[in-house]
Amino acid sequence: MSFLQDRYLIALVEDDCLVRVAMEGLLTRNGFAVAAGAGYAEMREALTRLGRTPNLLIADYRLHGEETGVTVARQLRQDYGSGLPVLLLTGESAPEGMIDTTVKEFPVLRKPVRPERLFAEMAKLLPSSGSQPSHSLRVIM
Repeated sequence: MSFLQDRYLIALVEDDCLVRVAMEGLLTRNGFAVAAGAGYAEMREALTRLGRTPNLLIADYRLHGEETGVTVARQLRQDYGSGLPVLLLTGESAPEGMIDTTVKEFPVLRKPVRPERLFAEMAKLLPSSGSQPSHSLRVIM
């Protein structure tokens, strides 16, 4: 597991399996370690297996049942501290009501998100460290 120690760990929550697998692939191809799941519990199990604290949570806003990206973010911040950066993604066509209530707490990007836009937003949120990758991320398609 030592190869993971110099990479950012992204906690990823997306209930659409195809989107989750694609996003996980994009992130890992660009040098990120990823703990992914369809909801909080599955993603938390992945984090436990890795034995690391996430550097960033990326979560879909709309998940199955009562769970949302906001509830996942709040739970994960209870687990790892209120300073954990969060980025929400939404595929809703008119999320104005949702954005009004959550944008003050978390940044929100609308899907589909181009990789360049995703990485630019991640660079703003990820902590800087000499052992971490540069914020000028290279996108590998």
